[in-house]
Amino acid sequence: MAEQGQQKSFNADGVPEDAWRKPHWVTPVVSASALWAVLGLLIYSMASTGQQELLAQIRYFVRGYEGSKTLIIAGIVLLALLVLTVLVIIIAYIAWRFMFYALVDSGIHVRSGILFKQHQHTRWDRIQSVEIQQKLFGRIFGFGSVRIESAAGDGTVDIGLLRMEDCANLRREVLRGQANARAGLPIEVGDPAIGAVAPETSHIPVFDPDDEELDELIYELPTARLLAVTILNPATVIGAIIVAASIVGQTVASGESIVFLVVGLATALFQWSSSLFNQYGSKVFVSENGLRLRAGLTKLVTQTIPPSRVHAVSISQPMLWRRMDWWRIGITIAGSSTAEDVTDNRLLIVPVGSRTEVFAVLWTILPYLGVDDAASFLMEAMYGKNSGKYFTGAPRRGRWLDPIGWRGRGMSLTPNVAAFRTGRLRRNVSLILQDHTQSTSVKEGPLQRRLGLATLKLDTVAGVVPTQMANFGRAELANLVWEENELSRQARARGVTESIADWKQRISAARIHRS
Repeated sequence: MAEQGQQKSFNADGVPEDAWRKPHWVTPVVSASALWAVLGLLIYSMASTGQQELLAQIRYFVRGYEGSKTLIIAGIVLLALLVLTVLVIIIAYIAWRFMFYALVDSGIHVRSGILFKQHQHTRWDRIQSVEIQQKLFGRIFGFGSVRIESAAGDGTVDIGLLRMEDCANLRREVLRGQANARAGLPIEVGDPAIGAVAPETSHIPVFDPDDEELDELIYELPTARLLAVTILNPATVIGAIIVAASIVGQTVASGESIVFLVVGLATALFQWSSSLFNQYGSKVFVSENGLRLRAGLTKLVTQTIPPSRVHAVSISQPMLWRRMDWWRIGITIAGSSTAEDVTDNRLLIVPVGSRTEVFAVLWTILPYLGVDDAASFLMEAMYGKNSGKYFTGAPRRGRWLDPIGWRGRGMSLTPNVAAFRTGRLRRNVSLILQDHTQSTSVKEGPLQRRLGLATLKLDTVAGVVPTQMANFGRAELANLVWEENELSRQARARGVTESIADWKQRISAARIHRS
């Protein structure tokens, strides 16, 4: 029989009591600040509505007072702010007492809630990626949170706020547990000391956990280039034209156009700055557990993407970038196609890069493409027209439905990827890993049917990478569908997507070859 001192106490969730950890006490304070703002606005609104009555009541209780109305209002506001501050601190402390998280063999557990209890459980084999996020408060005072994204249906787990050093330790734990679980090894996580709050420490260091990682930097976005592409973005140009036209129209229609001017400019500035702030300082590193992406100004996000999570890659070039030969790389990844991912540009690996930079990042994402000369294959995909060595072009009759872009359409099926090339004004290349293709379908509209054309679509997980090719010959697509189904079947049998061990081996071999 085990000794009493060696026995562990388990709760109803199967988690040892000593495995539970707590986030930093500032976590609920920052969260409750929203409540502070809402209550403050409510009190201000009530005071403004019944201002005369409120002042009369105060004068009644404070007889002989002959102060100004401004001082009375200022006193009321200060008193209300003091009461709200005390209330927020009390609520935040109570909420913090019920916040816990644990890393154990069964997975990651998070508990919270006072009246309404919530328990989140994520298994190790369902984890897709791990992020460290720093919003404005965290960047100033050295705090962050760890976001753990799991496969569809399991939800997202947010842990924090934590000191940045604890964020780094927690990220290492989660990535190690994920890798061990997929390799069938012991999990080897669950140190309660990591993430614990040290009461004797009063200084909050501004600490960046990425500085301790000895990772290879393979891409960095210069600020000048980011500003240039933000201005040259077609959406920005079109938006500016629409806003200017709206302002002119309002000015002609009415003399009271100042409101529309302010609202229009504010909206345009917000849309322009959102992309700028989200992509600011974008960097890509090769880390031990995959690609580590880092970007953001007011909200800094550090995301680690294992190679097995990538299902498809897109390489695109807007028309206004052609002179500089700039490109962007986007990805479709399992479990991360939410509106927040698209809005925050988390699916952009390279927001804007030169051809050399794009090639340097692509070889770390994609395994062997299944062709004898990968560089020539990519050059034909990015710059080619009609049929070539690797790509089959669209038939000439497709010009009736696509008079500008039909020459740029092309398709190539290899044992490892299905490649689609579209566009003349805006070029786009989709590279879909064959073992992640779920099904194929062919559809045709009435005009396509009359011209003997059809559209091929490859079904994958939801994402931002286009997976269909329009206006190809119907008879030709019938043969391509059969070929694609056979290639994807063979790819799933042998496995195209790399495990983390295979990926590390390939990256290490490439580094040795370059040196």
